[in-house]
Amino acid sequence: MSGLSLVEEEPQLPAGEHGILLPPKIYLDTNHLVNITKARRCASTGAYSILDRYLRSGCVGIIFSPAAALDWVDGKATVETAMELAEVVDSARLQYEIEMDSFVFLHEIQAELRRIEPSIRLPDFDVFFVRDITKAARRALPVLKNNVPGFFEPGELLHPDVELPHDIEIATAAEHVERAYICKTERPAVYQERVDGHKAAYCHDIDTLAGRHKKDFASAENLGWVKRFVRADRVVAALNPGLPVDELLARGDVTRCPAVNLFLDAHLQRIRAGHAVQDNDVDDWMIVHIVPYADVVLTERSLAHFIRSADQTLEARVTHDPERAIELDQSLLGAQAT
Repeated sequence: MSGLSLVEEEPQLPAGEHGILLPPKIYLDTNHLVNITKARRCASTGAYSILDRYLRSGCVGIIFSPAAALDWVDGKATVETAMELAEVVDSARLQYEIEMDSFVFLHEIQAELRRIEPSIRLPDFDVFFVRDITKAARRALPVLKNNVPGFFEPGELLHPDVELPHDIEIATAAEHVERAYICKTERPAVYQERVDGHKAAYCHDIDTLAGRHKKDFASAENLGWVKRFVRADRVVAALNPGLPVDELLARGDVTRCPAVNLFLDAHLQRIRAGHAVQDNDVDDWMIVHIVPYADVVLTERSLAHFIRSADQTLEARVTHDPERAIELDQSLLGAQAT
């Protein structure tokens, strides 16, 4: 990118009237994390080295998704190479964590249901929090497992009869790598299901829109996705017997659910483009829900394109270019300082 000055010193944390302001939050996908590990090995002074210094200094906070560890151990990756990626996260001075996409979608839909039906009973859990391995967080999985009968499919959980504490201690990225590798090696069928399920859903949606003059998903089809993938209907039905579930869900306004709305719109852009589905698409697309919760997202080119096509305001937040990511970080830090 011409005209961008790759500064050698990381910008200072901006001080506001009431102390230090919150640094920008950045998400980096697997390939960009790999490039940071390469920069570390060769003592590079390029863009990835600068991003690394930003993370180590804490002037930019990194967003970690535990589901990313499944991508880190995919294919021919080894535990050792995956641990290098984990080290980038674990060495960051400021870290955030976000739940997997379906839990974030459910969290947003529940907020919308509470808006339109304040008396509704729904489980409480967190989906985005500061990572501190000395503390615990109220996680979606145990809350749903313990409080929503029938939410999980038979065989979906390793220990379905064991009640888990709602508050789970935050694990290091390295610990998540160990768990992902065990899943890959000891439960290969389950590991492969996420790829096969993604492909099947994508092909189903292509077939659904085939032959339509206006290639949009109908509200009933979006409702079907909310029930099939997010399972919001199971939560409502289990805790609110007698409520008309479909009617209630249909009243929800997905434009009030930022991650849900972005995913549906970006997915529609992807279907319209007609790209053939690839095995690694499941790992690329599992980060879309992170975008509304991040200040800067550094991802691969085609996904960045579909996200920006779905919401043009994200031009200033989503990129495939590390130099552009640095520029966005610098702009945010400068704005906070003024």
